[in-house]
Amino acid sequence: MSLGIVASLGVSLGLTAATILSKGSLEQKKRWLPGLATFEKVGAWAITEPDSGSDAFGGMQTTVRRDGDEYVLNGRKTFITNGPFADTVVVYAKLDDGSPVRDRPVLTFVLDRGMPGFVQASRSRRWG
Repeated sequence: MSLGIVASLGVSLGLTAATILSKGSLEQKKRWLPGLATFEKVGAWAITEPDSGSDAFGGMQTTVRRDGDEYVLNGRKTFITNGPFADTVVVYAKLDDGSPVRDRPVLTFVLDRGMPGFVQASRSRRWG
């Protein structure tokens, strides 16, 4: 088996499904884990941002704010294994609570392919 396949499966099950398993509600687990666990669905884990460097949480610029009963995410992620192909994406964002960006709490969200406003880019450009 190729290392790329192993990494792809590891992200889908080891990061995406594991995050939902450890942080999700019972309803969320029932909704997303069966498809991820059987590999019927592809998962991705979106934490890295274009300008954050190696400090993913400290340099995070993606924000989330509450709008009534919903949340509005705003930001960009990069270098997302399985990103273009994922059915389910775990996204990390800082709560827009008015405090300095570096001090804001980080929240986790699960997005489905095709959600309004959610854009999954095609493969990133290759260097050289």
